[in-house]
Amino acid sequence: MKCLAVFLMSASDPSFRSPRCLGYYPLQKLGRHGIMYLMPDDEIDWDLKSLKDLIADQPFVSLKRRLELARSLADTVLQLHTAGWLHKGLRSDNIIFLAPRGSSNRYFLSTAPHVIGYEYARSDTADSATAFTQLPDTDLAADLYRHPQARGARRDSFQKRFDLYAMACVLVELAMWKPLIDVFSEHMMSNLKELVAIASASNEIIELPGLKGLLDKEEAVRCLKYHTGDAVLEVIKLCALAEKPEEGDEGLLTEQNEVVEKLAWCRV
Repeated sequence: MKCLAVFLMSASDPSFRSPRCLGYYPLQKLGRHGIMYLMPDDEIDWDLKSLKDLIADQPFVSLKRRLELARSLADTVLQLHTAGWLHKGLRSDNIIFLAPRGSSNRYFLSTAPHVIGYEYARSDTADSATAFTQLPDTDLAADLYRHPQARGARRDSFQKRFDLYAMACVLVELAMWKPLIDVFSEHMMSNLKELVAIASASNEIIELPGLKGLLDKEEAVRCLKYHTGDAVLEVIKLCALAEKPEEGDEGLLTEQNEVVEKLAWCRV
């Protein structure tokens, strides 16, 4: 956590979308660790809303703004991975917007997005993979953002491509402007919400759908093309279907640069 705080404090490039980090605050007696962030102006009563909240509550967001958000997310993940860190918890409720309390949803969406939720982040090294292997304690709906090989007790050690998969899930949400669970419900499992609710209440394990299955559905692909075009669909496929890199190569950084470039060329 201290190393993570040092990294976040040093990440000064404005394209790295994170609130300004002030440091680390240990709360071991409470079984917690704190990362402290600076608000933009201490004279203002700030509120925050997540991308998940805004997707659910604000209809009809322009394609231009959705593409801007996609580019911001891709830039941030690329910088995170270039610095040798893995997020491990990318999803729409870990992307937040800050605005004065009482602001409209439209105003929140006009502000810069910030990526948070680093509680399970670790450096991308073999030592860290051995030392920090805990499975994030989240609900089944959050597991939808996790690569199928990163779920459950027999999961693989976390890799960059698993963050890319999670990013692809958020890109699907931005493309369709719907919660991910609704997208899967519409195109793959009509009773998914009910199954997730029942399984969560009874602490059961169920098999969740994944992006590969979604991208195999012709109707889903047509919808993605209709809402954002072929270029964004190709980006989603590139992130969702990324293979484990060969030993000695750049570990998907080349592909991530391609993702950023493709999104940069998208114009509305």
